[in-house]
Amino acid sequence: MNVVHISTSISPSSANTQLQRALQRKGIHSLILTLKCSTAETNVQEVKRKLPHKVKALLFNRWFRMALRRYKTADRMPFSASRTGINLSRLNTIKNADIIHLHWICDFLSPKMIRNLLSTGKPVVWTCHDSWPFTGGCHVRYGCSRYRQGCGECPLLHSTTAKDITYRILKTKEKYLSGQKISFIAPSNWMKVHIEKSRVFGPCLCKVIPNTINTVTFRELNDLQIQDTLAYVKDKEKLHILFGATDVDIPYKGFRYLSEMLEILHARHEISQNIVLHVVGAGGYRNSIPKDYEHICWGYIREPEKMAALYNLADIFIYPSIDDNLPNMVMESLACATPVVAFRTGGIPDMVVHMENGYLAKYMDTQDLLKGLLWVAEHNAENRLGKNGHMKIIQEFSEEIVAQKHIQLYRELLH
Repeated sequence: MNVVHISTSISPSSANTQLQRALQRKGIHSLILTLKCSTAETNVQEVKRKLPHKVKALLFNRWFRMALRRYKTADRMPFSASRTGINLSRLNTIKNADIIHLHWICDFLSPKMIRNLLSTGKPVVWTCHDSWPFTGGCHVRYGCSRYRQGCGECPLLHSTTAKDITYRILKTKEKYLSGQKISFIAPSNWMKVHIEKSRVFGPCLCKVIPNTINTVTFRELNDLQIQDTLAYVKDKEKLHILFGATDVDIPYKGFRYLSEMLEILHARHEISQNIVLHVVGAGGYRNSIPKDYEHICWGYIREPEKMAALYNLADIFIYPSIDDNLPNMVMESLACATPVVAFRTGGIPDMVVHMENGYLAKYMDTQDLLKGLLWVAEHNAENRLGKNGHMKIIQEFSEEIVAQKHIQLYRELLH
């Protein structure tokens, strides 16, 4: 079986890279087509844009940025149109493929270019790592459901126009992709619900198959391994709390709820004086951390081994995101046997089992988030919750299990 994955960019830790490794270990010939590669992975083919395509993409992106300025949006949010794309259907790599598997494809494939791939007659699978495939441009919806009606009057752009830019983007997707035979993979049950309710792809086949994780890197470490990796000696008399995101300042990651929780904690509980807060990620959040807390800002971390050591260092991982598909950091923390406190939203309940390997707080409820932190701190004798979390990841998200689920779907589509 020959599987070709298509993704705008890849890195050593991206979901499609980890899937490729898992498939290769199962004997599947798997190759990634990408525009930007920042990893030394084998079986990766970078696609070079020709000059006319570069010029067209540059002009469109400039126009698109100017068009977005019309909307008075104060929220930082990922938003894409992907109106330009490369026709990959003529490549020998595609001609020789048995399965075409799409991942993140913005600025690489337009809806029209996806239609060209469908015209080859080969099975096309699309993993929805975020909401972009079925929305009018937003990758994160903040709970908006207007994608079911056709978008327009976008609340995220603070638009009051029925046929705004989101309406036009979704119309383009409908024109080229509605009614087409695409098989979708939802990494979480939450995402599956939204794909099936979408205006463009509702009738399509959709299966829940989670992303996988490297459980060799993300595992339990002993004190000496943690200390050697981080050059940091943990004070075991204190409660170490970890918060992280690629960019902490992005609103949906929920840093504000963490700050509010810590302020309430300081005002009401003496335990606040015994807490060390560790923050991972880029952004200008340092001045927003309550000054009463001992804290360490680790910045953006690229090395998986260092990140694994930080999870192991922490007693509790706090993840107050308000809109997330199947966040890697939650999976990684549990794999490292560190319990998680998070809101009950997105795909997080697929990984965090309430009061078994962490705590699921009521959605956007800071008081319940605090209750979860205190509950885990009190009920994690001998790291019982953390060990439960580690077993959950091994049993449901390991490379062996996730790769086999993909292979089963591929075989069903080929037959």
